[in-house]
Amino acid sequence: MTQTSSTLAFDYDPFSIEAMRDPQSFYPTLRDEHPAWFMPQYDGYAISRFDDVWNAFMDAENFSESEGQLFSRDQMLVHHRGDPPPPILDPMAMFNFIDPPVHNQFRRLLAPPFAKSSINRLAERDADDQRGRDRGDIAAEIGVQIEAAAGDQRLQPVADEVGDPLG
Repeated sequence: MTQTSSTLAFDYDPFSIEAMRDPQSFYPTLRDEHPAWFMPQYDGYAISRFDDVWNAFMDAENFSESEGQLFSRDQMLVHHRGDPPPPILDPMAMFNFIDPPVHNQFRRLLAPPFAKSSINRLAERDADDQRGRDRGDIAAEIGVQIEAAAGDQRLQPVADEVGDPLG
């Protein structure tokens, strides 16, 4: 690649004072000239284009979610040199920090209460109480109930599948 004058002058460290003060000013150059900017101090890349980020998140074979999607500088300075460590299941790490196939097992168990049909049933359960009212706080009066009911529904299959961690 031929380096232009803007390439020679450009440097990006997401934790630098300049980037912390004005991160937006770096993004056009990253997207246009450096879609995968190598950061040797972190032994990693800053991926700057939406489609590339999306594809990386969808590529569980080559990219891991085990350390999360947002990183501190201290995390970035630790170089693993290989496969990520296996997930911590006792106590369980945050669900979104677990890679497939374990992530898929939990997702399969947790998804049904959040399907449209399940949410519609929960909403209909309380609809009669809300009819005829001029005002209301849907988040406080219905949303919390739907969330709690969905939580009850999603926790039981997990307990049945993995057992009671306290028992």
